[in-house]
Amino acid sequence: MGRDNCEKTIKNIKKFHNEKADLFSNKKKGTREKMVVRVFLRCLGISFKECELTENCPEPVDVIFRNHFRFQIMEILDNDRQRGEEYKKFRQKVHNEKNLENLLKPYNPTETLSLKSTIELISKKLFKKSEHYPSIEKSQLDILVYINLKNLHFYDKSPEFPLDELRKQGWRSVSFVWPPYSVILFANKDADDSLTSRVGNILSEWNDYDSFFEI
Repeated sequence: MGRDNCEKTIKNIKKFHNEKADLFSNKKKGTREKMVVRVFLRCLGISFKECELTENCPEPVDVIFRNHFRFQIMEILDNDRQRGEEYKKFRQKVHNEKNLENLLKPYNPTETLSLKSTIELISKKLFKKSEHYPSIEKSQLDILVYINLKNLHFYDKSPEFPLDELRKQGWRSVSFVWPPYSVILFANKDADDSLTSRVGNILSEWNDYDSFFEI
């Protein structure tokens, strides 16, 4: 790679991480939550207009979609991982870096996590949250879990849907998105038809990976 191209690549890396550090600031919480709903709907194969997504809603709702979906977003990260801090630290690293090789990360193959194990993880993470809400409030919330684990990827061949513990928590619906997959685990009868008609299907209807989260 020529020197000019190397410098241009480093400049683009710096720009990317500056933008990411800003995205994970507190002021952009609503923007991040709407991005999660966007990729969830795309992987489900639900067409939508940006104006149909409403962020910064009254608690405990994070994003409303078409006045029917009342999403509360929960993100599952690796233990003790803070993405905002990750980008800040890397931004500091690249600030004075002129050698592109020092910025490249080695490839590490990821391991699989089955559907059964994914559901058990979600149930465990949601259990503590469920204790903080009254039953009537939970029955009106559509929980959307965004899974973002660095060293794992979703294994979609498992036929198991162990939902008993998750259903007992009382949410109107529980879904997860682990790009490129969206899965609606369950949706009660008063949930929107767009959810109930897709329950139990592992869907990956969006092929443009670079635009998963974009407007």
